Amino acid sequence: MQSREKILPFWFLFFFLLRNRSTMQDVVCHTAQLKCSPAMWKPQVALLWLLIIWVENQAFGLSLQNIVFPQKVEERVKRQLDARNEEQGEEDRVSYSIETSNGTLVLNLQRNRGFVSEDFGRFTYSTDGGLQTLNGSGLTHSCYYHGEVEGVPNSLVVLSTCHGLSGVVHMDDMHLAIDPVKNSSEGAHILYELDKPSPNSMCGVGESETVPAHMLLPMYYHLKRRKRAALATTSFVEMGIVVDNLRYVINTLNSTAVEVEAVQLANYADVMFRPLNIRIVLTSLTIWSQSNPIDVTVSSAGKVLGDFSTWRLNTKGLKRTDISHLLIGHGSFSGVLGMAFIGTVCSPSYGSSLSTLPSGASLSSHATVFAHEVGHVLGMGHDDSCAGNYIMHSTDMGAQTFSSCSSNDFESLILRGGGMCLRNPPDPNQVLSIPVCGNKIVDQGEECDCGTVQECTDRCCNPSTCKLTQGSQCAQGLCCQDCQFKVAGTPCRLANNYCDLPEYCNGTYGLCPVDVYKMNGYSCNNSKSYCFNGVCQIYDAQCQDLFGTGTTKSVDECFQIANMEGNVFGNCGTNSNGGYVKCSSADVMCGKLVCTGVNPNAILNGFVTTFYSTNRNVCFNADYRLGSDVPDPGMVQDGTSCDQGKACFNHACVNASNLGYTCDTKVKCNDNGVCNNKGNCHCDDGWAPPSCDHRGYGGSIDSGPAHIDTSLRDGLLIFFLLVLPILILITVMVIKRDALRRRFCRRKRSSRANPQPATNKNVNKPPGNASKNQPRTNFTDVFTISHNLPQRPKPPVNNPPPPLRPPPPRPPAAPQDYWHANLYK
Repeated sequence: MQSREKILPFWFLFFFLLRNRSTMQDVVCHTAQLKCSPAMWKPQVALLWLLIIWVENQAFGLSLQNIVFPQKVEERVKRQLDARNEEQGEEDRVSYSIETSNGTLVLNLQRNRGFVSEDFGRFTYSTDGGLQTLNGSGLTHSCYYHGEVEGVPNSLVVLSTCHGLSGVVHMDDMHLAIDPVKNSSEGAHILYELDKPSPNSMCGVGESETVPAHMLLPMYYHLKRRKRAALATTSFVEMGIVVDNLRYVINTLNSTAVEVEAVQLANYADVMFRPLNIRIVLTSLTIWSQSNPIDVTVSSAGKVLGDFSTWRLNTKGLKRTDISHLLIGHGSFSGVLGMAFIGTVCSPSYGSSLSTLPSGASLSSHATVFAHEVGHVLGMGHDDSCAGNYIMHSTDMGAQTFSSCSSNDFESLILRGGGMCLRNPPDPNQVLSIPVCGNKIVDQGEECDCGTVQECTDRCCNPSTCKLTQGSQCAQGLCCQDCQFKVAGTPCRLANNYCDLPEYCNGTYGLCPVDVYKMNGYSCNNSKSYCFNGVCQIYDAQCQDLFGTGTTKSVDECFQIANMEGNVFGNCGTNSNGGYVKCSSADVMCGKLVCTGVNPNAILNGFVTTFYSTNRNVCFNADYRLGSDVPDPGMVQDGTSCDQGKACFNHACVNASNLGYTCDTKVKCNDNGVCNNKGNCHCDDGWAPPSCDHRGYGGSIDSGPAHIDTSLRDGLLIFFLLVLPILILITVMVIKRDALRRRFCRRKRSSRANPQPATNKNVNKPPGNASKNQPRTNFTDVFTISHNLPQRPKPPVNNPPPPLRPPPPRPPAAPQDYWHANLYK
């Protein structure tokens, strides 16, 4: 900050020029005999702003470049940009031209969509200390862009056009920032070069003390919850930002200004993460408007991060987020700009990070620090060993890109089962954006979005219309297979261990339900341990995760020897000054993890210490030195049972009730289930949610139905195998009824015309007067079978019998009057 004596003369010059502006304008115009216009007066205005900005930049550490007047390029016609931009004027693609002393910069921009959710939650505190929801601010989130400088390869531009142009321009080793000049009616902007970060600004320790974090992550990831899932194409991070009271005061107690700041920060980060196929979606903003509920003025960033995680876990009413970031309005913690829990995304408490943004600091420069700490939560370690200048370098170098090491770290996190909450894209109704088909974000009104026509390879989605193809029910999600919803009850996320709970498809949605697990504090390991964040916290398991299979917890004496020292290899955390805290005798089991059976050759040299107890028991513990912004993974995990009825919490052995278990399963779940982390019953097999008081198939209202619904399948089988054949038979009989009737009647007549022949003993004998020596008549000569009409049997071939006596003669007919005469006698 410059002294007042150096700045004062320039303020005198400024007020002199401002006071005599009209006189100077009259002189210039009269001498030149020209009609004055605002454009002619721009050099004088620029001179005035030049003096102001020079003074301000000297105070803020910025290198002055130019006073510029950006112009919007539209159909080869340049139109001056007014700083008071209207929302209706926003376009999806736009270009701006900026004249500088070194030439013209043409910025080609594209609107950034989908990084702010539609149900963007705004929270603050009331005067009585209660959390309350802010009403909609009416701000537009459609004026944020990203793009490149025309003709400059690998350049990056991130701008906001909400109130003029505000953002950063990165070209090779040059990093520029642009901001509108306040109260300028001429559209003046300041374009300046960002100063290189101070070498003392870092989030980790020096390079000589740091082992590349990406080399240590494979061992560290085992400490976290593991789920079996495929590496998703795009990961969606639902981000929550918490702004402390100091930053709120810096923004003059203006919640709208705080919101603009948070949205712009999310826009910067979203652009940085896009090359890794990671999208940052801002879903929540919380402002500590009354006071800070935790102490952020201590000198230990680790202490603040731990307290922030506890506040996040215990505060009711906050919107669920994958990562929660605390923005603090003061300077660094002894040179540490930020801190984060590594690889803890999706954890309701540990998925947290923080950074410091003091008054006068550039928001665009701070975006790198913000992205750095978010990268830690996504499993990325420091990449100092990777050649080049990247975001995850332990020292703030102002980089704008991630290295291949960071990409590999994130991929390892996913392949090892971490980041399950990133697999499900945000609901289309929760994404604030004007639908743009082809941006790979399912906007409101779209059924799918697989990218442009050239990019799309999904047969379930039409890239031209962002609608599902004919016959498709879905295009993405763990409950979508071959463009169809999986049957209700199909497991989409299996339980990873005893403390985890499974999730099932509901049969009508392509996304798997949100991950749930047993409530923290639930007993496990035969009631010897406790569940915490979905893991049964056991010393032996932690040793195996840290040092490999075959290792176990050391004797209690080793914990006492190590953790009462208060050094890097044995402590119960750090104090406000960053120093290590000695464990009390009651808390030694909650400090550094001490194991036995460790193979030192399997651990990186320089990080393992070996010592012996009084009984000559071999004890091992480690210091991984992942950086001062990364909590030590070698500490005993919260929830570990340290004594009868007690558990570790914040490096102290406290009553297990502090873990937050508040469920009476006998009352709430009728002793037929357990409570999940949302406080709802997850019923045993055979009982139905929500209260597990009647017969059903198990599960909870959060996990989806635990039974595969086969009613549709069974109904179809019955219909096609039984009902349909009967219907077909009846239909055929109705159609052919006349033919069937005729056939039936014909058979009936045939049976009547062809009775069974009578039994006759002499049927094969010749007549009595026949000669005995005549040949015998065959049966076939008696009956002839015909397919038409039955015929009489042929008579035997014999000589005709002699003629009989002729009949008597017929009497003569009576005369005609015979009946009449005799009838009336």
